[in-house]
Amino acid sequence: MPPVVINLAGATGFTVVPAGKYEATISKLPEIVPSKSTKGNWNINFEFQLKDPSQKHWETRSLAPTVLWRFKEELTNMGIDPPGELDLDDFKEWLRETFPVGYELILDMTEEEDTYRPGKNPDGSPKMQNRATMLSVDSSESGW
Repeated sequence: MPPVVINLAGATGFTVVPAGKYEATISKLPEIVPSKSTKGNWNINFEFQLKDPSQKHWETRSLAPTVLWRFKEELTNMGIDPPGELDLDDFKEWLRETFPVGYELILDMTEEEDTYRPGKNPDGSPKMQNRATMLSVDSSESGW
């Protein structure tokens, strides 16, 4: 077996994409995980593959009762009929059927200061991150 070679010379930081609308696909089945910040609440972790530029993007949606309306609104805007009351296992199944790997959508990306990695870049500028709203490919809001 050939030796494993690690080359850190070309390693760069994460690239924030400019604000705008991007074609994307679901690249991994959504996962429902316990919230790290709020005990007893759950989050949905989404992983997307942007088509151009070709890079990954991750989003989290909270299932906390006080903000659940945001996810419901996003689903409705995508033309997806949100389910009524489901237990966690049934919701996971619904989510994975609704957003299978390869599901095509539009991500409406914004740029904002990164609250998870506070601090500055070496040039003194603030660290930035992308946030995205999911839109359907055929949504009139998507501009496609």
